Amino acid sequence: MAKKKVIGTCALCDKENIELELSHIIPKFVIRYLKKISIGKIRTVGEPNSVSQDSEKHYLLCGECEDRFNRSETLFAEKVFRPFQFGKFSTIEYDEWMNYFLTSVSWRSLIFDIEFFEEEGKIHPENLKLLKASASTMKDYLMGRRADIGSIQNHLFFFEDLASIPEEYKGLQIHMSVLGSQGSYTIHNHVAGTHATFTNMMGILLFTIYSFGDEESWENTRISVGKGTIGVGDQYITSTLGMEIQFLAESFESAKAQLSDKTKYNIEKTVKKNKDKIPGSRMLKLKLKDINLE
Repeated sequence: MAKKKVIGTCALCDKENIELELSHIIPKFVIRYLKKISIGKIRTVGEPNSVSQDSEKHYLLCGECEDRFNRSETLFAEKVFRPFQFGKFSTIEYDEWMNYFLTSVSWRSLIFDIEFFEEEGKIHPENLKLLKASASTMKDYLMGRRADIGSIQNHLFFFEDLASIPEEYKGLQIHMSVLGSQGSYTIHNHVAGTHATFTNMMGILLFTIYSFGDEESWENTRISVGKGTIGVGDQYITSTLGMEIQFLAESFESAKAQLSDKTKYNIEKTVKKNKDKIPGSRMLKLKLKDINLE
C-alpha cells in the first residue's frame, strides 16, 4: 500500500507546503513494548470496545523536525525506558538530551490539548493564555531559539511496586493501570493554580508543570536543563497532580465496566488461545501484584 502523502505546515519549524510525517505523541518505543507484553489486542480506556493498533499520532512534523527528536528519543529509550521495564534502572547521569526529550513529548501533547480546549470552550481564559505561552516557550527551546524553558519545569517520577494501599483504594488495579498503560493529557486547575501536562510511559511518569499551586513539594523529581542525576527511590510528591495515579486506576476500572458482551467474549477467546503464554507473562505479574496488595 502506498504511503499517504500529506502536505501542510510543520507545527515546529513552521515551514509551509511541506510533506508532513505521521508523528506519535508518545514515542513509538512505548507502544511497541506495551504491545509486546500484552496478551491480545491493545485497548484504550477512552474506547475500551475498540481495538487500538497504535498510540495517538498525527500529521504534525516535517521529516527534518522528526529527525530533531530522534537522538533524544533513542537515548531515553536505551538509558531509561528499557532498563526501567526490565528492572535494571536505578540512577542515571543525564545531559541536555533528557530535558529536550521530555519537553518534546509534552509539547506534542499540549498543542493538541490547546486545540481541544479552544473547541470545547470550557477553559478559563487565563489558563488558556498560560498554556499557549508555555507551548510557545517550549517550541522556541526545541527549535534552539532559546537555551531553556523559562519557569516551566519537567519532573520525572518512577512508579515502584507497592507493598500496601489505603483502604479506599482497595480493588483498584494500580499496578496494571500504571505500569501496563500509556497516555498523555493536559491538566488545567484554575482553583488550585496548578497547570501541567501529564504523561505515563508505562510507569515512568512525566509531569511538565506550567504553574504550581500553593504548598506543593517535589523531591528528587526535577530534571535540570543541563546535566543532572535522576533515579528510582526517595521521590516524594505533594501536589494535586499526585492524584493522577488514582485517576489512572479509576479510569481503568471504568473502562472495564463499559466492556460490551461481544468484547468480553473476544477477550476470553484470546486468553484461551494464548493460555500457554500467560504463566510468567508481565501482565499476569502486574495483576498478581494488585491482588496481593494489603
